[in-house]
Amino acid sequence: MCGIFGIQGNCSEKKFLTTLEQINHRGPDDSGYQEFKNVNLKFGHKRLSIVDIKHGKQPMYSSDRNLCVIYNGEIYNHLELRKELIKKKYKFNTSHSDTEILLYGYKEWGKNLTKKLNGMFAFAIYDKKNQQIFIARDRFGEKPLYWCYYKEKFVFGSELTLFKSIFNPDIDRKSLQKFFVYNFIPSPRTFYANINKLPGGNQITFDIRSRKILQEKYWEFRIKKIKKFVNFNEACEELRFLLKKSIKARLMSDVPIGVFLSGGIDSSIVSIMTNQLIKEKIKTFNIGFNEDSYDESKYAKEVSQIIKSNHFCNILSEKKIIDTSPKILKFLDEPNGDPSFIPTFYVSKLASKEVKVILTGDGGDELFAGYDTFSALSIAKICERLLPPAVINNLTKLIDLFPKSNKNMSLEFKMMRGLRGIGHGARLWNQLWLSSIEINDLIELFNEKIEYEEIFDESIAHWNQSESKNLVDRTSEFFVKFYLQEGVLPKVDRASMLNSIETRAVFLDNDIASFAENIPHHYKLKNNNKKYILKKANQDILPKNILYRKKKGFGIPLRNISKNLKINKNNKFLSTDFISKKYISNQKNKDHRNFLWNVLVAQSISIQ
Repeated sequence: MCGIFGIQGNCSEKKFLTTLEQINHRGPDDSGYQEFKNVNLKFGHKRLSIVDIKHGKQPMYSSDRNLCVIYNGEIYNHLELRKELIKKKYKFNTSHSDTEILLYGYKEWGKNLTKKLNGMFAFAIYDKKNQQIFIARDRFGEKPLYWCYYKEKFVFGSELTLFKSIFNPDIDRKSLQKFFVYNFIPSPRTFYANINKLPGGNQITFDIRSRKILQEKYWEFRIKKIKKFVNFNEACEELRFLLKKSIKARLMSDVPIGVFLSGGIDSSIVSIMTNQLIKEKIKTFNIGFNEDSYDESKYAKEVSQIIKSNHFCNILSEKKIIDTSPKILKFLDEPNGDPSFIPTFYVSKLASKEVKVILTGDGGDELFAGYDTFSALSIAKICERLLPPAVINNLTKLIDLFPKSNKNMSLEFKMMRGLRGIGHGARLWNQLWLSSIEINDLIELFNEKIEYEEIFDESIAHWNQSESKNLVDRTSEFFVKFYLQEGVLPKVDRASMLNSIETRAVFLDNDIASFAENIPHHYKLKNNNKKYILKKANQDILPKNILYRKKKGFGIPLRNISKNLKINKNNKFLSTDFISKKYISNQKNKDHRNFLWNVLVAQSISIQ
């Protein structure tokens, strides 16, 4: 895992190298720099050495010196691609570096290279002969990649902090509004004006001579109309095979590997299958809480005892979260309102003392209908049809009078979130359920007229473009496209890279994603049983109390914590004309836990 940075345009070597150092946490093992003076182009690289430690140094050239690459990520099918390219008479200088695959793959297949890659990546290739820069991001956006063409400079890199140093950009008002409803900023927008986030599954060709930019989408997750798998038992067998295949590919490393083990279904499957595939004891890592409704450490411990792993667990107190969150959040780089960033940071810190690579279960809930939202779809459909807006409004007011629980996913919390989406149509159910603030509150916060169609235009467009009309399929697409790609994966990437470790998501293998696109929706959700096929396919290796226990989610006791969050009204972010400080102050006595957390996130980042 690494960090990349490039500028085509005026920038001194000293300024470039000083800026590059800001992402040293992404690659503390080595640093690389290359300048192409004739086209005013600079490439910088920070390396976390994991595969082919001796020969994988970057920037890396092709043998004819025409192509140069900088790259962040892992290509899991690089050995297969290497064999294919060797048959085409390409000669490699390294024994097993996946970086070199990008050079000769691009030479052979051009921009179609990305369609052949199975992995996580953000890379840039400079083609000297054609004077073109090619940048690309993996299918799900596991690895970050930002870019801009601004003030006659084409700039790209792994973090927004690089752009802040070069341009000192302004906060983008519309992006900030979207952050408070999405809890993240959806691609291609970012926190800053004129800076873009390349969406997952996209690539760009920048022609230095003509100054033209061509952006193309090479892949997108879409549930297929015609299903490939129609026999359930065969589908279960195929899923087991694909999971083991994916884990085996992700064990590619020249350094120690561990597993994040929450005690949930996904991470337990990954831990058990990993244990089956390797000879030595694996290392597993977990974060627990004193509050029982949030704590899953006992389930993680049970699974670790079954596989006899070397298990590491720390208990995270509310006090530690309150005391350390502002310091940690300022390194988030871009606003992300998922409070589980904090425990993810601490479990990454715990793991970094033992390993450099971690396998995770990220993606299982989105691909296989694991969230409570999926169970609520049928109820929402009935309520949408039968309940008039006035009744919904009265119910909301009534529930708001209930005593507020500090427990994780309490009944009153679920009911309030569920009712928020009713009456606005299925296309907005999911997003309104997840939002930290309602649209009327957003209007008051920004003192500006805001419409649903405008603020949720990305998710609405994706919902409307779906090939499937089934609510489970469409909701799965929503969670994969938005919640996973724009929220979960950036959170995990930032938390792990701040501790200089690499995470690998087993469920985001190309073949598993294709499998999820090609199975009937009732394989995922059957009789209100979430992740049905995942449970059935692995019922022989998972204990029943792990397999069928109620989902907790990786949260923190946010209601208690939100009462003690320190909102600094003199902060640069709050002193702007963007938002109402009065509105924020008024939320202290209400159960607006997620909103107040988002305020802390935004102000912490803007301090830098």
